[in-house]
Amino acid sequence: MKKELFRCGLIGVLLLLPVLAVGAEEISFRDDLFADINGLPVIEENVFRRLNEVRAEEGFAALEWDEALAAAARQHSDEMTRLYYFSHDSPTPGLEHVLDRVYSSGLTDIVVAENLASENSVPVTADAAAVANEFTRLFLASEAHRENMLDPRYTHAGVGCVASEEGTLFCTQVFSRRSLRFKSLVLREETREVLNVALTLETDDVVGVWLDETDTLIFEPNDGKVSVKLWFPIDEGTRKVVFARRGTEEYGAMKGFFMGKFDPRDPFSFGAGITEVEVLAETASTRAETLYVLEAEGELLAKAKSFKLADGDTRIGLKTRGKKFKITYPVVAGTGVHEIYFVVDSIANHGLKIDTEAPLAEAFRQITETE
Repeated sequence: MKKELFRCGLIGVLLLLPVLAVGAEEISFRDDLFADINGLPVIEENVFRRLNEVRAEEGFAALEWDEALAAAARQHSDEMTRLYYFSHDSPTPGLEHVLDRVYSSGLTDIVVAENLASENSVPVTADAAAVANEFTRLFLASEAHRENMLDPRYTHAGVGCVASEEGTLFCTQVFSRRSLRFKSLVLREETREVLNVALTLETDDVVGVWLDETDTLIFEPNDGKVSVKLWFPIDEGTRKVVFARRGTEEYGAMKGFFMGKFDPRDPFSFGAGITEVEVLAETASTRAETLYVLEAEGELLAKAKSFKLADGDTRIGLKTRGKKFKITYPVVAGTGVHEIYFVVDSIANHGLKIDTEAPLAEAFRQITETE
């Protein structure tokens, strides 16, 4: 990751370029994690106003103020004043990175950027507009900072400014790209009767399985065999199943070799249809499983058209009604941490984590009722 430090006189400015959340530690959501942190709203408002003025001068759309992003920015500024450091990397577990802080503020945004600035010996009588102008001048003097401020991808921003007891002013800007607005996001626990099906196929090819043309599962060969494991909630009834394959050294689309209906009451009725590979073994068992079911409802923003959900190797195409969407997505208890990404127009702009050992159970700040 590229970081650039730009200093002039008594003012230091630090930039964090856009990044994507990968492998972050689990964070438990709380509605008002940073609500008790007070900033300097007049300075924050002036810094944000100057940011949008600069964007307007260059022909870019204004950013929308987001209070959760401001809370994340305010928390970092406040922490730097208390712990006497100046860096994007926080020493606080769970808040080390700007993505952690944004996530903890109650947002799903994962394409974010952060700018930091500090000014020594700011008098309490300092003019807020003059302070904002000075910060803006220094940001624009750095090409990388300027790119962050003028990046057309970003849609929202927040500013958090906090002064230390010694009079040093810390100011943090946080930018994000948002393509979804959530009306509700709920994780609930339930028990469901599930049929577990295992097939062992004799083949050296990679095998893909599509369930109802949405759930995609890929299985790699090992010593001339492919172990295919599927699970079917019995209450969902008959499912459409498509098997396909391709050579391990080949690229491109897989070639289908079986398509049919799967009936949980007769789990191996489709076995005879797998004609291009030999089925060596078939097993099935029914048991009760604990699931954590993610339910999300909201709408696509701006010019967004396509919408998918990605969880590991599973990529689910989701249908929308106009701009509105509704999702029900289960994950099985005891399967570790699931990093689930909301992919809009082939770009993952939103993400969340579900730890099936200690699941998240609280709503995000952004997704309380807004209509």
